[in-house]
Amino acid sequence: MAGTATTTGHAFFYSLVQHLATALDLRYCFVTQCLDSPPSKLATLAFWNGSEFLENFEYDLSGTPCSQVVAGTPCFYDRDIQSRFPIDQDLVDLQAESYAAVPFQDSSGQIIGHLAMLDVEPLDEDSFDVSVLELFAARAGAELERQRAVSRLEANERTLRESEARLREVIDLVPHFIFAKDSEGRFNLANRAVAEAYGTSVEELLGRTDAEFVSSDEEARRFRRDDLEVIESGRAKLIQEEKITDRDGNVRFLQTTKIPFTRADSTLPSVLGVAVDITELKQAEVERRKLDEQMRQAQKLESLGVLAGGIAHDFNNLLVGMLGNAALALQKLPEDSPSRCFIEGVETSAERAAELSNQMLAYSGRGKFVVEPIDLGVLIEEMLDLLRASVTKKATLELDLRPDLPAIEADITEVRQVVMNLLTNAAEALGDGEGVISVSTRALEVDRFHLARTYLEEGLPEGPYVVLEVSDTGCGMSEETRSKIFDPFFTTKFSGRGLGLAAVLGIVRGHRGALEVTSQEGQGSSFRILFPATKTVAETRSRGLPSAEIDGGGRTILVVDDDPVVIEVAQHILKDSGFRVLTAGDGQDALACLERQSHKISTVLLDITMPHLDGIQTLQAIRQEHSIPVVLTSGYSKQEIRRRLGDAAPTTFIQKPFAPKELLRKIAKALADGPGKTGRPEHLVS
Repeated sequence: MAGTATTTGHAFFYSLVQHLATALDLRYCFVTQCLDSPPSKLATLAFWNGSEFLENFEYDLSGTPCSQVVAGTPCFYDRDIQSRFPIDQDLVDLQAESYAAVPFQDSSGQIIGHLAMLDVEPLDEDSFDVSVLELFAARAGAELERQRAVSRLEANERTLRESEARLREVIDLVPHFIFAKDSEGRFNLANRAVAEAYGTSVEELLGRTDAEFVSSDEEARRFRRDDLEVIESGRAKLIQEEKITDRDGNVRFLQTTKIPFTRADSTLPSVLGVAVDITELKQAEVERRKLDEQMRQAQKLESLGVLAGGIAHDFNNLLVGMLGNAALALQKLPEDSPSRCFIEGVETSAERAAELSNQMLAYSGRGKFVVEPIDLGVLIEEMLDLLRASVTKKATLELDLRPDLPAIEADITEVRQVVMNLLTNAAEALGDGEGVISVSTRALEVDRFHLARTYLEEGLPEGPYVVLEVSDTGCGMSEETRSKIFDPFFTTKFSGRGLGLAAVLGIVRGHRGALEVTSQEGQGSSFRILFPATKTVAETRSRGLPSAEIDGGGRTILVVDDDPVVIEVAQHILKDSGFRVLTAGDGQDALACLERQSHKISTVLLDITMPHLDGIQTLQAIRQEHSIPVVLTSGYSKQEIRRRLGDAAPTTFIQKPFAPKELLRKIAKALADGPGKTGRPEHLVS
């Protein structure tokens, strides 16, 4: 017993059989374990053959003396063991003569193996004490039971580790945040998504708190507050939306569920959480709302544009009468007439009204454009004196005009108005205080993502744009004010018509450009205009107007307009210059008049918007039947008329309201050019 007292494990069985065989002076000693229940098969745990250990093996119990032992009966055969068990070949191979064995049990009383002795000589029954075997067998049974328990424990631990590894693999594959924290806020579970958001590893995260990783103290306090609420109340909590700043400083939005639970290895309460990253969903929702807002703005702009354009058109018809009659009255009055100053006042007011009408047309995108390639930087440099005169002495005007800008296709007068309106708006934002107004230009390659952020994103193409930016350090705007600044007649000033920025919007819109506005209250504003760049080289051209007096020489002009005031004014202007005048109230009357007197009529002054048969249809009919020059007139701009003309023949155009000299100049031009040749509407001339 002393030789095996401190030995455990498999070494115990080897030590047991060797020492026992030596002590009893027997050849063979072995110990087995049952492989099934009820036992039908055994396996050796150790086998000593007198000089060495044999390799362990398994064998069937049938026909062996061991079958009686594991059935529960100790056995002692002092001689002739082979004859008693003739089918047991192992006994023959070992030359066994005698056999003694006892079973051993586990703590529940179940036989789990046996301890056996074999010898090649007969045993002396009087000198052999089976109780010695029983003592050693009991020790062998305890050790085998212990080893089996250890094996089961190790197997369970392996299974647990494998299960934990599989669970870890699964939760690490989940893109959502999965975590558990104890009552002190320390992580005792976290998946890879949480660790990556915090810029660390799962191993580094365990045992530490949110406060050690997040950059925002407010976020850490909020997380801790929610955790304690769940732990203390014992109720789950759904957080519809919470913000977390990840390791890269990006703000992410989570929808988090937290529930109370107690770990199996602890009695202390914990909180288990699952958080879904809803950042992309939130961004998609923001984009959807932005698209809805863009659609709403586009619809508002369209409806307001139609309204403004319609008002301006009708207003221009009225102004024809006002300006025309005022000019005619001034022609009739002597130079020393005291009434001249009153008529001139009427004429001045009518001209200002015409400017207001043109701003309304600009807002509607139907302004009067004469498009040509221009260099935006050169244009602004030419305006420097005017720009400096437009700001207060307290304001500092800073310029950053990049050289070698691509040209833009634009109306130079309208672009000047954009620059002046933006500068005036910036100066008014500064008020009487000091500040800086910056005007800059640059070329920019614009993609669709940039265009999507602009105010006028209406399917504009990607590509090169020229940017005009006007910034100020003034009062800035609230979100509410910024949403209304382009509405006609909206103004934050005590005085003012509220058409400056509205006109800017319309001009940019008419030039197929885009517009961006950034502003914060107390931090100034910045307006960026994006004009499509062109490869055409900008040229400097002058547009002198002939001023020679025109003599009608008795030639006949047909004036076609549905507005009696316009007809009356045109009659007076033309008759005073020596023309004979025929009139028609609509297109049908005009065609009937031409059928009767086409041989007498030298040219036609034709309004576009009329009932029954409009000016475009009338023009097409005239071109089919007659070879007569036509001057088109409308309260809308040339650009709008060009759009309506489609494939109609080229012709001269004059926009209402017009001055007498301008009308006479256009009539003279039409007579000089003749009826013209059929062509595209791009040939429409002013």
